[in-house]
Amino acid sequence: MALHSKVLRNGKAYHIPMVDFVHTGPIPALLTRMEPVRRVLPVDLTLYHSGRSLHGYFFCLIEEGKWYTYLGSLLLCNNPGAELTDSRWIGHSLEHGFSALRWSCNSDLYDSLPEVVDLGPYLGLQA
Repeated sequence: MALHSKVLRNGKAYHIPMVDFVHTGPIPALLTRMEPVRRVLPVDLTLYHSGRSLHGYFFCLIEEGKWYTYLGSLLLCNNPGAELTDSRWIGHSLEHGFSALRWSCNSDLYDSLPEVVDLGPYLGLQA
């Protein structure tokens, strides 16, 4: 099972901004590199450990045109030789016209179901 980004509202397409991270280091460093993206969205980033990587969700809707800009801004968070966001996942999102992140644990490839990350003072969220 996966959460699909594309949502129709009154016949108009919107997306839930989400991100697949390759970076699994310190959360403060991740949030610092994501700051330009976080500043333009109306809600905080919520992080989940997916059993293999870190997933992020901004639980809001953005218009489809702005979703493409959002995906581009995720790519700009990557530094040469130090990828933060999974550029292949972004490429697949662009190719398919939606993003999706897994929520199931139905094979040996995954360590666990997704769990909210304890962000403490960073977002005021405790798991």
